[in-house]
Amino acid sequence: MIRAMFSAPRIEALRIATLLLLPPLLWSPATAQSALETRIRKALERARPAMLAMSKNTSGGVHALLCLAMAHDDLTLDVPQFAAAIERLERTKLTNTYDLACRLMVMAKLREYPKRRSAGRRDLRALLGNQNGGGFSYRSKAGTWDLSNTQYAALGMRAAASLGIQIAKTRWTTLARAVIKSQVYKGGFGYRPKSGPTPSMTVAGIAILEICRQQINSSGSLNTQLKKAIRDGWTFMVRHKKTIGAGGAAQRNYYFHYGLERAAILSDKDRVGAVDWYTIGARMLLGQESKDGGWGYAKIRARIAKRAPQRIRIGQAPITTAFAVLFLRRSFQRTLTGPITPSRNVLARALPAQANDKLIAATIRLEISRGYRGVPDLILAMRSPILARRKVAAKALPAITNRFRSYSPYHTPAQSADLIKGAERWWLREGRKRLD
Repeated sequence: MIRAMFSAPRIEALRIATLLLLPPLLWSPATAQSALETRIRKALERARPAMLAMSKNTSGGVHALLCLAMAHDDLTLDVPQFAAAIERLERTKLTNTYDLACRLMVMAKLREYPKRRSAGRRDLRALLGNQNGGGFSYRSKAGTWDLSNTQYAALGMRAAASLGIQIAKTRWTTLARAVIKSQVYKGGFGYRPKSGPTPSMTVAGIAILEICRQQINSSGSLNTQLKKAIRDGWTFMVRHKKTIGAGGAAQRNYYFHYGLERAAILSDKDRVGAVDWYTIGARMLLGQESKDGGWGYAKIRARIAKRAPQRIRIGQAPITTAFAVLFLRRSFQRTLTGPITPSRNVLARALPAQANDKLIAATIRLEISRGYRGVPDLILAMRSPILARRKVAAKALPAITNRFRSYSPYHTPAQSADLIKGAERWWLREGRKRLD
């Protein structure tokens, strides 16, 4: 099933702002959670160049999925390899449900996507042409629908709606009723309507129904059915909670965990039963990453480096890497309310990648006005992959502290690692005393 499908609230690391503002006796850099967050950050830093390298040799839906993961990893179009990947994605003709849905999600995430409203309308028309009996197939007139295609279709429709593209309410109600009807008596969902339930298809069913519930926005009988079906789905998952973090390095296992991330965020669940799904899943993925970045990447690294033959078959590595990064980033949003117009009062930690010079200047003034209270956020911004945030840190930190004037936002966080560590040490030892 997974092999055929293609023929990408974000990870919030335990923010330094939270840690550094705690009383000294309560702060411990050796806590298990902070150690896990550090491992996650390093894993994602290793994965980024791997994704960029793989993107040169992917196509179709796999390329769209990898672009989605890179967009959720906060890569911006000032990174030449990412810009080239997006340009190629924009030019590609796509028809399959998975492929169109992933591209629509890229459009929703990346404000700089070329002509994204008109492109979104085009892809939505093609996507809706694959709807069959309420659910979605791989392509138009491809036979009985399945829940895997259907969950990606729902995600693609949701992305299109967030761009302000109108979707008839009947599309959502027909989809919701078909998926509710496919649920088996134990609360789980299977790949085909009424087939045997599995955890991966159950979280898919939950996600679809949560999306439909948001879009239908009704208090009638259908809403009651949706709530019950979602509740029954989570009951099934509690009975099968041992599957979380227990799978091997197989593509279907990564597919399941990324599906779990979406369903849990849409249902606002930190735990499945007593299981902290994110912590358990993250530890599993961290143990499976290749040493030189990515998941399943080590075996193809040499071939990519040589670039011979020109079109390299790189197998499942882009898919497994994309799913892993999307899970670890945990940046899926519970609600998408439409294209975001940046506020004039945006803190550095929330500054979008596409911020223009005027917005950056306004954020610099705002951070300076916060004084030392804003320094932890600015130190965190020094580590951000988003250039706009680093620009704010480069201007606001020296203005507040009269330090760190040698910091350049045009250096990557890895290139500035020693300087950033020095800033963190200074804050812990001296700077935080200015808050007294």
